[in-house]
Amino acid sequence: TPHHESVGLTEVTSDYKHSYSSTSPCLHFKQLTNAPDTITLGVSASSGDKTFFMDRSSNQIHGYDTVKEIWFNMPVCPVRKCGLAIIGELITIGGESDGHVRNELYTYSETHLWSRRLPAMPTKRCEPCVATND
Repeated sequence: TPHHESVGLTEVTSDYKHSYSSTSPCLHFKQLTNAPDTITLGVSASSGDKTFFMDRSSNQIHGYDTVKEIWFNMPVCPVRKCGLAIIGELITIGGESDGHVRNELYTYSETHLWSRRLPAMPTKRCEPCVATND
């Protein structure tokens, strides 16, 4: 019998890459250790063994390594209220900074820096919903 609790963040993994049914026997739920900060109005992106969580009310992104089972902090994000995606690298989509809605796409590189090397979107977006599949 499945046990449900609404505490902390939960990692969901699947033995089958394209199995999304909540009743599927191949889904596994695992309670994560507490995040370094409270995350409300959260947005996340995941790829491989890394998952990134952002509280949209701040510029802080926290990473979680599912293999090492540890949290790590990212450098402060240039925008808040953005969407997150991973398409080969962590990307912010739209958002807000200095009180203005943005259309820029920032990428996070392995040199631990944020940069604006992708072309901006034609339309500004704040708090966009993002879905990717790698």
